[in-house]
Amino acid sequence: MPDFIKGGTGNGYLAGVNSENRLMVEAVTYSGEHHANHEEALAFNMLFDVTPTGAGDCFLYMNNTNTIDIVIEGIWLRVASAEQILMKFNDVGTPSGGSAVVPVNLNAGANHPALGTFQAGVDITNLSGGTTINKGWVANTATAFFNFEQDH
Repeated sequence: MPDFIKGGTGNGYLAGVNSENRLMVEAVTYSGEHHANHEEALAFNMLFDVTPTGAGDCFLYMNNTNTIDIVIEGIWLRVASAEQILMKFNDVGTPSGGSAVVPVNLNAGANHPALGTFQAGVDITNLSGGTTINKGWVANTATAFFNFEQDH
């Protein structure tokens, strides 16, 4: 017979604990992404189509101005030739040469926009500094998904 833990909210509910001191539960689990979208309505997608003009060109710029962190789960890329992709944090400057991209909220009933500056372009300039946080290689005319295990 298990021991019981009394609920701390005054509702009289009890939770069982087995002989290995494990809480006896029936649980439903779902991913953090599911929670962000369905419960918080804060999951977004950004689609853009650019062909950078040369090696080392910045083709996507994002600057979050919300008090809520933006977490990047991953990015799909398709390249015209073999490319090394560098991802950086904290470049400074005023981006030039890009066009606005609007992140779309993936919860169709939500009215929560992503707040910030989001641009895509063939060569976004006027940025400097920053720290490279990830590198990836994409083979010639390949499509690749970069999953950020640390969820930038």
